[in-house]
Amino acid sequence: MPTERLVKWSKEAKEFFEKAKDNSVVLDLVISYGCASQTGEGFEELVNTINSESIKRKVKKVIITDTSYLYRHDIAEFAKYADLTIPTIWYLVNKKSIEKLMVPIELKSWSNEVKTDTFKKWFDKILVDYKEQTNFRDIVNIEATYFQKHGGGGGF
Repeated sequence: MPTERLVKWSKEAKEFFEKAKDNSVVLDLVISYGCASQTGEGFEELVNTINSESIKRKVKKVIITDTSYLYRHDIAEFAKYADLTIPTIWYLVNKKSIEKLMVPIELKSWSNEVKTDTFKKWFDKILVDYKEQTNFRDIVNIEATYFQKHGGGGGF
């Protein structure tokens, strides 16, 4: 069901856009398949907001990274999204809203992002931090135990 609603910005986001120069903002959206507000009507609200004149004129580009491939650990069939020719469920559900964006867009896939040097750098840093920082390791272990017991992947 199409909506005309807009996103309600936080005070900080509103101030950010008010102060931004025209054609200066690159919005980097990392979309999670399991997040209801980032799909369907919630995503359409974001698109409506980006297309509003007060925001659109500030936006240089929107980069959308579809993280569906990340869910391959919890939803085995999502491993197929390593093949970029297979559209994700998230993309198929949101394709019409994506096409409505009136600013330049770049679509990215998590399956490509995990192959970059930047990802490898941060992954290696996390491994070092996990090994060397007790507090960090404890937090990771607590979170992992929770999701193992309660079902990870956003409740899937």
